[in-house]
Amino acid sequence: MDPLAHRLKSLRPTIDEICRISGTPGVSLGVLHKNEVIHIDNFGYRDVEEKKAPDQDTLYFVASLSNLFTAAGIGILVDEGKLHWDTPVSSILPEFDHPDEIIKNKAGIVDFLSHRSGLAAKTQMWYLEYGRPALSRRETMRFSSYLEVVHVFQQRWLYNNWAYGLADEVTEKVSGKSWDTFLRERIFDPLGMKGTTTKVDPNKENVASAYMALSDGTPYRLPRPRQGDGMLAAGAAGVQSNVRDLLTFYKNVMQADGEQRRGQNPHVTLEPEPASLERFYALGLIQTVLPGSLGIVGLNPMYVEKMPIVRKGIETPRLCIDHQGSIVPYLSSAHLLPDTNTAIVVLTNSMANNDAAVWIGQLLLETVLDNPDRNDYVAIAKGSVRGLVAKHGKRA
Repeated sequence: MDPLAHRLKSLRPTIDEICRISGTPGVSLGVLHKNEVIHIDNFGYRDVEEKKAPDQDTLYFVASLSNLFTAAGIGILVDEGKLHWDTPVSSILPEFDHPDEIIKNKAGIVDFLSHRSGLAAKTQMWYLEYGRPALSRRETMRFSSYLEVVHVFQQRWLYNNWAYGLADEVTEKVSGKSWDTFLRERIFDPLGMKGTTTKVDPNKENVASAYMALSDGTPYRLPRPRQGDGMLAAGAAGVQSNVRDLLTFYKNVMQADGEQRRGQNPHVTLEPEPASLERFYALGLIQTVLPGSLGIVGLNPMYVEKMPIVRKGIETPRLCIDHQGSIVPYLSSAHLLPDTNTAIVVLTNSMANNDAAVWIGQLLLETVLDNPDRNDYVAIAKGSVRGLVAKHGKRA
């Protein structure tokens, strides 16, 4: 067996323990390395009550991993000359009528996709319990038009799901097709992503049921989210996919990046110093120079004093691209190493007592990197559960 594949396979007891600590009933994960899938593994149950195990084709909500699909769709339209990255969104969507003149007249699609518009996030306004949208899709423009300006335009990063709701409206207006149809015809079908869908009810048998972890880790079953095509902010969280399809997608993303990279500048830094290039947000992806901390858009930064440093003790810089996803009750993570065409995908089916998808993803990443000074992710997982309890109290 390949040494790396052997190291990855040997992580199974550690991942089992992280799942137990966090209260995660089901996990599917995969690792692509040098353009080859070298490791697939699955843990627990996609359906606890029926004792059904997940596999690489089990369908999970991928939450904010949806961002990259939406951004890629916009990129196709830009490549075809149907709009420009800096085309003001208000010129495409007249209903987006923001009272701030800079936002109305200058904010382009790239500003929204990179979360640098300066508008307030107001996430609580669009979700009810169990991940149900609080508003209909037709409210997207009206509410987005009245989000307060909280940062200077293009100067600060602030994650904002409304931005990707606007992006799927732009996709529909420019392409003349629904967001779902456009993604299916231009991305899913050409790449052979047969399991991936944006349908609210996918009508598939092999789906991961939804759970929330009680304080003792016991899974409590919840309804699956009512999110997808035709729903509010679908472009931010409406994709459902599986490990097989996501590894295919990220393989093609890295291939396209290698072919098209022409010394691009970062869209917006995530660090306090504007000149810093250590970590910045692109379009649905975070680029970090390792050693450094990852998982900034996941849930774990709320539960730990500081995120662990990945690739500690190695001074030679290395680029890592990552993103996380969270929608009640699904958590997900993706990590890419473009220099070795490596992609790591972790999908889970529980709003757990920590962001287990991130801890598992970083464990796999450090195993691929093979750095000698690795983090103890079991201890970190335990600490983050304590942090959740301290912040929110115990769940029933």
